[in-house]
Amino acid sequence: MMRTSFIVFFTFFMITLKGFSEVVPKTYEAIPTSTDIKIDGKLNDEAWKSANIAGDFIQLEPVEAAAVTQRTEVRVLYDNTAIYVFARLYDNRPDSILHELGNRDEGLNLNADGFRFAFDPYNKRQSGYVFIVTASGVQTELLDDDLTFDAVWQSSVLIDNEGWTVEMKIPYSAIRFPSASVQTWGLQFARSIRRNREYDQWTLTPKEVQNRLMYWGTMTGIHDIKPPVRLTMTPYFSVYAERAPRFENGVKVGNDNSFSYAGGADIKYGIDERFTLDMTLLPDFSQVQSDNKIKNISAFETIYDENRPFFEEGTNLFSKGNLFYSRRIGETPSLFYDVPYLLEEGETIDKNPDKAKLYNSTKISGRTDKGLGIGFLNAVTGNTYATVNKTDGTSRKILTEPLTNFNIFILDQQFKYNRNVFFINSNVTRDGKARDANVSTLQGSYENKKNTYRIVGSGSFSHVTEWTESKQQKDGYMYYVSVDKIKGRSQFGASIETANEKYDKNDLGYNFYRDYTSVYAYWSLIAFNPFWKYFRQGNITPYLYRAGRLSSANKLTELTAGFNFFLLANNNWSAYCDFGTSLEDGWDYYEPRIEGRFQRSPKSGFGSVNFTTNYNKRLAFDFGGRFTVIK
Repeated sequence: MMRTSFIVFFTFFMITLKGFSEVVPKTYEAIPTSTDIKIDGKLNDEAWKSANIAGDFIQLEPVEAAAVTQRTEVRVLYDNTAIYVFARLYDNRPDSILHELGNRDEGLNLNADGFRFAFDPYNKRQSGYVFIVTASGVQTELLDDDLTFDAVWQSSVLIDNEGWTVEMKIPYSAIRFPSASVQTWGLQFARSIRRNREYDQWTLTPKEVQNRLMYWGTMTGIHDIKPPVRLTMTPYFSVYAERAPRFENGVKVGNDNSFSYAGGADIKYGIDERFTLDMTLLPDFSQVQSDNKIKNISAFETIYDENRPFFEEGTNLFSKGNLFYSRRIGETPSLFYDVPYLLEEGETIDKNPDKAKLYNSTKISGRTDKGLGIGFLNAVTGNTYATVNKTDGTSRKILTEPLTNFNIFILDQQFKYNRNVFFINSNVTRDGKARDANVSTLQGSYENKKNTYRIVGSGSFSHVTEWTESKQQKDGYMYYVSVDKIKGRSQFGASIETANEKYDKNDLGYNFYRDYTSVYAYWSLIAFNPFWKYFRQGNITPYLYRAGRLSSANKLTELTAGFNFFLLANNNWSAYCDFGTSLEDGWDYYEPRIEGRFQRSPKSGFGSVNFTTNYNKRLAFDFGGRFTVIK
């Protein structure tokens, strides 16, 4: 039955796929202004009269290249401090404009109409800023797809009898751009009409492509801008007092009082239009959102989101190569959980800090006029001690984490046709006879001129020094190669990844698995536009995955084949299904956690079926199920 369904879906997709229209990039000229613009959502400032109008939007969703159902007009101005955008989003049913409220950065998930202004200041078509405002006024900004990017900017919206308007002011302090007298930027405008899932663009980016920036238009006209000095300093001083009851033999005998204070500062300085220096001295993260604790009984640590502002902002460059997990800086000391076992007879724990104290951190990041991204981050955490009370009334200290220096450096060169190469190095040095680590990764990506095929190759080397009774060193490696067809209705690819048992990047990054070789291959057939009368989109992807343990003559850990498919109906209901089978018994080398013991994973079949109703409605449902059959 499964095989029959597989053949039917392939045949049906091959018959219903349709062609695509020619894409013609557009050009827009921004106009300078010297008059003040009030950000109030109204087109009543004199400056807007001189602005060019970008119109002639075209539909991407639900029908690619179809005429839009509502008209859109956008204007752009600039001065020496900021870029200004005004958009009139006409709607013949203004009472039906969806405008659900939400928190900042939730604009992509709200049941609300939206407008987005996107641009690539370096015009390399690999990276871009996206500023989104919903009809309810919720702001969202992204750098590429990174939602952790945050900027300070202004916007205002109004809903009237012609539709709605949005006005934006994006200061140069929020973005990076080349140091050139004449600027040429990649440009895109888009709007979403939520009630009918329509998505309109100023310049069409075909659904069949993965790098849509290659099809953005171009913005000219910006020249001789002299942005102001970007310098901010935020000092702080905090005082803490704590009073807690003290018990002896279950009886309260008094109170323990503690008092502490802290002070420091955050500094941000724009070296020029392209590079920014960030510094934090003795930071206080006591007001940062705490983690939602997760009960974890797996063999691997829990990876938490970063909530500290200094490490949230502008770190997208450092994330390349997966060598940087910022929570390593100031994490729980390595001997925190060992302290109870290091006590002598009669001793009690007085203090045992659960975080290493961060003394300072410095970050420099930006990109040159030629597209070379440069990033440098250095952080220092101090000696961390647990304090233990002795039976004679004195106390002693136990070092739980030594003085540590964290450093990461990256060079990322972008080329034409979405090609790039980067080198990144992370280094962790601890004081005394403690663990040190150095990891380097070199990766390159090549696409042909038509951006149809992509080849990615990377290699990584780790060097770790540890002390037991003597100095021990281990060198590890990892490499990855993939070849993919990334454009068209039929897309396919294959990849191989290998890491030996000594490869270790966990001092500043993280890797759950090592000592493995894995191979993955897939083929996708995609219907981008309405087909077969009832559906708007769909895809089906058969795949094969094999993994083995490198040190055991590539002994099998998993061999799985299967396929998944997705369908979106005209009424906005959707279905996602995944079916597959393991072709051989596998062996889990991590779950037993006992040397020489492994867990056998028997051959099995599995599947899941999931449905969602129309999320444009006030009440929507997700429902489905999953099964596993042991053979």
